Amino acid sequence: DIQITIEGPAKQMMEERLRFCKEAGAMNQISYKMLTGKKPVEEILDLSYEMRVDLIIMASSKVTSLIPGPTSIIRKVIEGAKSPVMVIQFSHF
Repeated sequence: DIQITIEGPAKQMMEERLRFCKEAGAMNQISYKMLTGKKPVEEILDLSYEMRVDLIIMASSKVTSLIPGPTSIIRKVIEGAKSPVMVIQFSHF
């Protein structure tokens, strides 16, 4: 099953990132949710409204290519979000 194949490593990566945030001194609630079935933009925006998030943080391996593309997931989240969106660059996911 592809969901199980992807879910294990993705969950491990997210747990590691959360641990780094807590070790760095993050004092607010940090959480993530892994869902399937909706388009990524819809899922991110719906969840951000539902949870009343203060900040949406998204990662990309190439920040310069994010904004110009009209179909970019990050661009659509930025345009549709009621909360600020921070895009950070990662060289490795």
